[in-house]
Amino acid sequence: MAITAHEAYVVMAGVHQAMPKTGERHQARWVRDKLLIAWALHHPERIAEFFKATWKADNTGHIRRQPEGFWTYQNPALSSEAAARNKYKLAPPVTDVLPVYVEHARPLLLKPEDDTLLGMPSNHIQVRLGNILKTHLGREVSYSELRELRL
Repeated sequence: MAITAHEAYVVMAGVHQAMPKTGERHQARWVRDKLLIAWALHHPERIAEFFKATWKADNTGHIRRQPEGFWTYQNPALSSEAAARNKYKLAPPVTDVLPVYVEHARPLLLKPEDDTLLGMPSNHIQVRLGNILKTHLGREVSYSELRELRL
C-alpha cells in the first residue's frame, strides 16, 4: 500500500515532536532524521542517490545554497557537466532543515574531512528511514511505495 499525503504529514509531525530534550548528539541525530524524512517525502525519486550527496562549506558539493537563497541538488550519478545543467530546486521542508543540519548537527556527527551530507551508507539510510516510517505509521513502507508518493 503506497504512503498517502496524509501519512507523510503524520510522519513529519511525529518526527518534529520527537525532539530529544538533552544531549547534543541526540539532538543532532534528530535533525538528521528530520532532514532524511523531509528528503524522502518531498524528493522520493531522489532517495536512492541521497547517500552519495555531498555538502561542502565552500558550496561545491552536490547540495548547494544559491546566491538567491534557495538550495539545489545536483545528481551525483551524473558527470559534473551534466549535473551542472540538471540542478533540482529542493522543496521548502528540506531547505528549512538544511541550514540547521549543516551548521549545527553535521559537525557533531561527521569528521571534518567527510564531505558526504549524511555520512551514512545506503543500507543504513534505508534502515533508518524504514524505522522512522514504521515508528510513526505503525507499518512498514517499502522504497517502491515511498517513490509513489507525490506531495
